[in-house]
Amino acid sequence: MLTFEPVAHEYHWNGKPVPGITRLMEPIHSYDGVPDWVLERKADLGKAVHLACELFDADDLVEESLDERTAGYFEGWKRFRRERGGAVLVSESQMYHPTMGYAGTPDRAMAVDTECDVVEIKTTATLFDAVGIQVAAQKELMIANGKCTRDSKRFAVQLKPNGTYTMREFKESSDYPVFVSLLTIHNWKTRHAGH
Repeated sequence: MLTFEPVAHEYHWNGKPVPGITRLMEPIHSYDGVPDWVLERKADLGKAVHLACELFDADDLVEESLDERTAGYFEGWKRFRRERGGAVLVSESQMYHPTMGYAGTPDRAMAVDTECDVVEIKTTATLFDAVGIQVAAQKELMIANGKCTRDSKRFAVQLKPNGTYTMREFKESSDYPVFVSLLTIHNWKTRHAGH
């Protein structure tokens, strides 16, 4: 059984700690040099926007409850859903990869270009190339859990404060092998900790 501790951002499979996608990505995508207060503010904004999008997709959002800071980003999600987004198949669901031994919480599996594509929601000012590695790991997680297929595509939807969005597809075939390298290094360090 998979459990998640949100404060420490730690996953456990049957009581044993397992690495999460976000933590595994830290060596190639860190925010070193960014003040803590900026990171906290952006993290709070991201959580609020993700929650608004999740409630909207579940037809359970009272839009009047959104604060001014979140509203513009949320309008970008509504526009994306009108213009590109089909049925939502999976939303913010915690998953474990039984073969590879990692966990994560993909934002969405939904019909965009195929019957089931992986969609990552971002509120960052830049869509970094490392997001391709993140969504590759999410796609494999979805495949391992029977949610998507090899034909599924990988997207990031960058929501902007002015109510617009940018969508980027990630196609690099090396993305998942890079993630597996990060996982392998993490596992080696865990096995050899203190030696």
